[in-house]
Amino acid sequence: MNEELNEAQNKAEELGVLIEQTEIFKHFRDLHQELIQDDEAKGLLKEHQEAFLKIHDLEREGKPVETEDKHALQDAQEKLHQNTALQEYAAAQADFQQLMNRVTSGIYSHIQLDPLFEDTEEEED
Repeated sequence: MNEELNEAQNKAEELGVLIEQTEIFKHFRDLHQELIQDDEAKGLLKEHQEAFLKIHDLEREGKPVETEDKHALQDAQEKLHQNTALQEYAAAQADFQQLMNRVTSGIYSHIQLDPLFEDTEEEED
């Protein structure tokens, strides 16, 4: 059993190395590093997060959300969408997520199990 686990872990690490070598990941990593240094983009993200969390907390507490708060969130979202660095990062992140989804699908295509229960709902005529 341990030998099988070790082999599976080794194969997973090999897969990680392959993913790390893809242009998709390299591009995503490079943009991520650039974003770390981009104070303007980080400020916009922080502004958006604060506006979002304020509304979320008010809704969770059952308190009314003021129009001013809604406008603040909308303004923050618009600023995010206008920032080129964040647009490029979001696109690279989506590409990387698509790559990871394909990898995951490839893995699951070999390990799917039949459902424990059959669908017992009968169609009504």
